[in-house]
Amino acid sequence: MKAPASYRLEFWDGAAWREVPGQTRTPERPAGAALNRVTFPALTTTRIRLVFGNPPGAYVGVTELQAWSPAAGDATVDVTVSGQARSGDPAEVTTTFVNRGRTPATRVTASLAVPPGWSAEPVGSPKAHVVRPGGEFAVRWRVAPPAGTAPSPGAHPVRAAVEFDGSARAVSPYAQGTVGLDPDAYGKGEADDDFAADTSAGYTLYKPEGGEALPAVTVGGGRFAGGGAQPFFGLAAGPAALSSADAISVVTAGEFAGTGSPEDSVFVGWVKDAGTYVTAWYNNTRKQSGINVRVGGRFLDTPGDAPLTLKPGDRFALALSGDTITSFAYTGGQWRPLRTADIGGTLATPQAREGFRYGFGLRGTSGTIAVAGLEGRSSS
Repeated sequence: MKAPASYRLEFWDGAAWREVPGQTRTPERPAGAALNRVTFPALTTTRIRLVFGNPPGAYVGVTELQAWSPAAGDATVDVTVSGQARSGDPAEVTTTFVNRGRTPATRVTASLAVPPGWSAEPVGSPKAHVVRPGGEFAVRWRVAPPAGTAPSPGAHPVRAAVEFDGSARAVSPYAQGTVGLDPDAYGKGEADDDFAADTSAGYTLYKPEGGEALPAVTVGGGRFAGGGAQPFFGLAAGPAALSSADAISVVTAGEFAGTGSPEDSVFVGWVKDAGTYVTAWYNNTRKQSGINVRVGGRFLDTPGDAPLTLKPGDRFALALSGDTITSFAYTGGQWRPLRTADIGGTLATPQAREGFRYGFGLRGTSGTIAVAGLEGRSSS
């Protein structure tokens, strides 16, 4: 492990990584086991990354990465978010500037940074002539994702900044604006099967694990069922191909084995073959859900489980947004997010998506597991 030969700071502009303009590095030559500082003009983004040039024959490691904003010690800014945002249906955000100094703050102007393409419209003026010592200045905003698109569901960062006294600036911590999942916001239907008839001929069943058999499958009467007396695991790839990097795959829970055995699970997502799939899973015995992504037989690192209980009729979904996937469950009359994972370029391009199809999986120690429907939608 050695100090890098070079490095640069990049930011995400909503579509691609770009080098941060106006970077000043101290020291100019990267130093190992020491503080390396990068300063640059203020910009708004949702992601940053360091790109290193490795020295010949060695690797580079990072002990800690911190991002700081300029701030004034005699003022604070807070952000609160109310409700969920949807396309055409904004959430309400309130920014609050507090003057903790001993002198009035003048020429106070609030702004709100939102994800690329989003809108933030103040309700009233975002400016105040004077905020007295100990006083507050609050601004309400209507914040919405891009109109006419299927916004990426989940949590999205928002942050407030307030400029005052001509050159002073105070910045809030990040808050999370939540976009509720709405499958209908994905305008293009790609898969829709309620299994009323026997549609098994349109599905290819893959066997991901050598120690588990494929389930015996029956399809029709409103369910796709698989089971066996011994451990089984099958991933079903349907007839519809994944055509977009902005898509959602949804299954409706039908029946669980209910044996209390280690495996009593359903999967949802996109399947290419036995060693390549992008899925979320739900284990009915453990009442837990997680994410499994496997490419060429190797699993990506997607740690962490979420508590969940699915009943027949509940829905289980996996949403794709570029290089990120998020699992959701529809229970008790509403969608809620479960887990999110970065999958890099696994499904980001048409070439990468080639061969992937909307699908699901059934995995059990014994007994019968069934899903009652499969739906696939994309934004284009």
